[in-house]
This record gives sequence, structure tokens and C-alpha cells, in this order.
Amino acid sequence: MNRITGKYQMKIRMAAVMVFLLILGMTLSGMARIASAEGFALGDIPLDKEIYEKYIKKLPQDRLEAALPSSYDARDAGIVTPAKNQGSCGSCWAFASVGALESHILKKYAMGPYDLSEQQLLRCNPYGYNCIDGGSANAALYWETTGPITETCYPYTATDGDCSYSCTEMVYRVTGWHTVTQSAWYFKDSCYNEGPSYWRFDVYSDFYDFWDDGRDGEVYVNKGGTYLGGHAVLLIGWDDAKGAYLCRNSWGATGGPNDDGTFWIAYTGHTNDLEFDMSNFGITGGTSPGSLQYSWNMDTNPGWTTQGLWAWGPPTGGGGEYGGPDPASGYTGSHVYGYNLAGDYENNLPERHLTSKAINCAGLSNLSLKFRRWLGVEQPAFDHAYVRVSKDGTNWTTFWQNSAEVADASWVLQDLDISSVADGQSTVYLRWTMGITDYDWRYCGWNIDDVEIWGVPSCPDCPSNGVITNAIYRAGATCSCSNATSITLGGSVTVEKGAAVTFKAPIITVQPGFHAETGAVVNMQQ
Repeated sequence: MNRITGKYQMKIRMAAVMVFLLILGMTLSGMARIASAEGFALGDIPLDKEIYEKYIKKLPQDRLEAALPSSYDARDAGIVTPAKNQGSCGSCWAFASVGALESHILKKYAMGPYDLSEQQLLRCNPYGYNCIDGGSANAALYWETTGPITETCYPYTATDGDCSYSCTEMVYRVTGWHTVTQSAWYFKDSCYNEGPSYWRFDVYSDFYDFWDDGRDGEVYVNKGGTYLGGHAVLLIGWDDAKGAYLCRNSWGATGGPNDDGTFWIAYTGHTNDLEFDMSNFGITGGTSPGSLQYSWNMDTNPGWTTQGLWAWGPPTGGGGEYGGPDPASGYTGSHVYGYNLAGDYENNLPERHLTSKAINCAGLSNLSLKFRRWLGVEQPAFDHAYVRVSKDGTNWTTFWQNSAEVADASWVLQDLDISSVADGQSTVYLRWTMGITDYDWRYCGWNIDDVEIWGVPSCPDCPSNGVITNAIYRAGATCSCSNATSITLGGSVTVEKGAAVTFKAPIITVQPGFHAETGAVVNMQQ
């Protein structure tokens, strides 16, 4: 994932030298705002084209057909933190990555806003990214296994050096990192549905003039100039009337034409190809919205469909030719679903699936899939593992795939936002895939326990005629129906355990087929 083309390394080094000469004699003055754009370094290195294309996220058909608003500003949703100051270090890639993580925590968990540490990513990333050479969009993968920390604990100094901190890491982890199809619609869709994220472009000298002298609301259109390097920012919105994206920069909280650290950049019409790219990701670790809707603890066999060596049963602790062995028991209990419970997966393996039965998620939103995994798989240049979801059992959307070698030595909680496919659907299928693998190096593969679906229940319609049929009041829902002179609770009406429902009318009739589970609260007020 850290392969970088030599030509861009050279361009970044040249740009860094140019910026250094421009700011020679200047001081950062405690990271106060630098007046001129020329005082800021550039540092984004585009991902290798092959890597970029390999990790493009494929969207389900209904999302491809969904309309996006003509304008959007994620700040209106309260999910964007203020612009910061990277100074003369080529660390825009770290600021864009941290900004994306801060926004995702706000969007998914409504926690924060946090001021997270860019210095942690700058000094501790394992990819060799730094101030001088810069870095790439895959820097966020650092948080797959390491938690972020706060700026207060590990403050930014705009310098390279050894990784050294004694801070308490937060619980959040990055999952499902991916790239985005290179077009305006896909960029906007990703920002809108998944959250503000890393967006990069090539900088020419006229952008510096725009940043210093542009007017509030003005749109940058490249007219030429000298190529200076790549730059990463946070994409936070767009406006079709302007024909432009809205971006949060890392060149000071009051800088730029809008005097708030943001700027507009045109979708098209640039003299030079500015090489727009974007990446995004999901996060886990926080408290999922809503309540537990379904769970499978694997103590009994759920009867899911298996292929190849997928099986339900007790793992044996075998395998581990590379990575490590299977667990010797489940996370809870003794049984799991696993690929080859007796050891490693095979070489030259085609895709082999474990697929759940259809799950009714009608009346649920903000759906997330949680499970415990113990997984061993070689890096994706050779072997593959996936988690996919479908609403019809035919068309599948990938929500997780291994982006590096995985060698779990303990049970790991996986928390995936599956709302883009599963929300409101009466049939939802879950799938874990082992393979494709190459001819060498076998690992222990998938082990899965304690699968859960969490979601926010909505209340069924309360029709004006008062006749309610084929309705489910989900666990965690608080609903009321009082807009009719009489209410009839017909067949196939269920109030689940944990739901609280009030029916209020002069006449209430309960017909056969109405069922309230033990633990449900049903108030009938006449």
C-alpha cells in the first residue's frame, strides 16, 4: 500500500526545497498564521494508479440512482472541525486524514468534537511518510490497529522525529478504507453518505495567488502557472450553482479567500489536469446508534449457507503456517463459524462464502453489523478476505476487505456501518468470504463469533382509519398512535421486547394475530 511512483517523490522533494527557500528566515511563531500561502509546504503523494483502482468502492444500484442535493456543507450538520495550521512541514496528508477521522466520529457517534493529534500520524506511521517527502491517502490505515490520541497529549510541532508518546489511545479504529471513483458525482456521494474525507489535487503557482488574494466565495480555476506539488485537504461540501467543491485547508484557521480556512475549487475547466483523487473509510469502536436488533452467539447452529471448508463448530487452535493459529474456543462459548476449523485455508482458493439467511430490517435505520473476528490472511497482493452485504442475495456490496496482512492473536471487535444497503430492507443477507488466495503462504483464515445487528427503529404508520396490520414495533422504539376515533390492531402486528407503544382512542379492538412479546410495554388508553 505504500508504493509510490518515483516521479512524484522527486516532484515532492523539489517542491519541499522550493518552499524551504521561500520561508528561509521566517519563524512559525508558535504556529500562528503565516500570512502568505508560500509559507506552507505541500506534501501529498498520489497513490499508485494500480492501488487506487484496486480499492475503489463499488456502490449498490439504489445508491447510484439516489439524488444528491444541489449544494451541501457538512458544517451545517456539525461534523467538521475548524481548520488547523500545518506550517512549513509537508504534512497536509496527516491533517486531511485527522480531519476526516474527527468528522467521522462526529457523524457516526455524535461524539466530540475532538482535536486529534496530527503529530501521532506524522511520527508514528509505518509507511515512512514525513515532513520532507510527504505522504499519501492510505496514512489513515495506521488507525486500523492503533487508536488516535488528542492534540493536547501529543501536540503538533511541524517536525519529524521518533514516535514517542505515553497518551491513552481512544477506542476508535478505521475500517473499510477505500478509494473513490474519480468523478464529481462519486466525490459528492462519498462526502454526503460516508462523511468528509481526504481529497487531493495538484497545486500550481496561481493557487497561491488565489489563496492570498481571492475574494469571499470566489471559485478557484487553474489558469496555468508552475507546478509545485500535490496537496491534501478535507472535502466538506459542494455547490452545483458554483460548479465547485468546498474544501477545508490546513493553512490556518482564518486563512484563504473565505477567511475561515476553506476555499472553493471548480469541478472542471482547469488549464492543467489537477489530478483530483479521494479516499474514505468507516470507523468502529464507539457506541453504535440505536439498539440491538438481532444476535447470533453461535452456541447453536444458525443454519447459514456454507461453501468449501466453512463450518460451524469448535475451533481447534490449529493452523498458523504463517501469521498465527486459530483460536481454541469462541469469544463466548465454544462454537464459531470458521473457514477450516482444523487449520489454515488452502492455496489457490477461489472465493468461498458463508452467507446468512434473509434478515428482516424493515423499519430499521442506521444499521450496523458487529461481530468478533479472529482472522489470519496474507496481504491483499496475494490473499483476500471480505465482508459483504446484499438486499437481494444477488448483488453484493463490500464493506470490509483486508488492506494489509491480518494476523489476529486475539478476538477483535468489528463494527461496520451497513446502512447504505440494509436500512429499511425486508431482506438483508450477510456474507463473509475467504479467497481468492495464491499458490503459497497459508494463514488460519476466518473465525467468527457473536454476530449482531444494531439499528434505530422507526414507528410503523398510524393510519387515519385506525386499522393497523402487518406492523412490527421494534425493540428500542417508543411509539404512539392517537390520530383516529377508533383503533383496530389487526393480524401480524407484533410489539417486540423492549418496545413501548401507546394506542389511544375511544374504541380499541384487538384482533387475533396481535402479539406483544414478554418485556414489551403496551398502553391502551380509551
